Amino acid sequence: GLTANSFTSVSLDPPLVLVCISHTSASHPGLVAAPAFTVNVLAADQGDVAVRFAADPSEGRFDDLEWAPAD
Repeated sequence: GLTANSFTSVSLDPPLVLVCISHTSASHPGLVAAPAFTVNVLAADQGDVAVRFAADPSEGRFDDLEWAPAD
């Protein structure tokens, strides 16, 4: 996971979005290789989650968060 500071709707039909991810991001190779990805829009009181995923990647990022893989 990562925190993106730019997320833009490009088209509703077909559904297309634009997210700018640095080539040096640890998440970049996985995003490029994936056939799909999920975007979570955080509430105002979830700043701690945004900060967690904006920091350097670590193995325990998801440990105390409630989440499930997308279908």
